[in-house]
Amino acid sequence: MTFWEQVAVHEQRGIPTPVAMRAARIILLERRDPAHRAFDELLHPRNRVGEFTIADILRDKRGRIPALTGRQLHRILRRAGFQRTGMRGSHAIFKHPEGGRQVVVPMHTGSIPRGTLSHILSVAAV
Repeated sequence: MTFWEQVAVHEQRGIPTPVAMRAARIILLERRDPAHRAFDELLHPRNRVGEFTIADILRDKRGRIPALTGRQLHRILRRAGFQRTGMRGSHAIFKHPEGGRQVVVPMHTGSIPRGTLSHILSVAAV
């Protein structure tokens, strides 16, 4: 069953559309394989209270960091409390209001190399 079919089923039961969309996403998320489910949970945490932490980055079965694009990392950092303070060329600069941590994220097309991503996350997680 597709996402919109799930939404329609929930709406027929009298559930408001935003709630129906959230429920449909959760149902479809549960059916995905663990790697995709972990990545979706990373970008859209559903059962979290308080601030999202960088330590919640989930690794794949081999212990590797998932390949992320600049946009995806941008969303993750914003959920972790970082604020974008500037841009220099194609690199976005993020600062955390508490602790003054600063991270530079390349906003190129394609995924960020794993070594670069690992360094960014280690600086952000301190």
